[in-house]
Amino acid sequence: MPTPVVSIVLPVYNAEPYIAAAIESVLRQDYERLEVIAIDDGSTDRSRDILERYRKSDSRVSIISRENRGLIATLNEGLALAKGELIARMDADDIAYPSRLSRQVALFSAEPPARPIGHGHRHADRQSDHPRQAQSHLPPGKPTNPVDVLHHLHAFDRCL
Repeated sequence: MPTPVVSIVLPVYNAEPYIAAAIESVLRQDYERLEVIAIDDGSTDRSRDILERYRKSDSRVSIISRENRGLIATLNEGLALAKGELIARMDADDIAYPSRLSRQVALFSAEPPARPIGHGHRHADRQSDHPRQAQSHLPPGKPTNPVDVLHHLHAFDRCL
């Protein structure tokens, strides 16, 4: 079985202080078969300029820029654009561990889906600009519809 492509849906709204670190953490994954779908949801800061710099230097990054429509509309648009067999969600102020995608792909390969994966990630603290640790798990019995899962879940590094 060929290794699947992972589409990372990255909604961005006024994330200038954080977006470079978020994109770099994705592009430095030990799993390279990925695409980044960055959707600039009407930012008024330099977020789009920063995204554009990464798009020019790495063909795996694509950018959609438009007026602000809100998070759910942005996520649904990202889902519609995703070409990967697997979809991951990441916020513009998150930093993914380097093995995040490889561990999740391995889990899905070992135990095929339709169930969500829990996560752990580093989240930039808006007060101090220092990453802080966060963990979350989706309890059993939650929806497995991809839109619902994407809405409720950040599928990050630590797999259940």
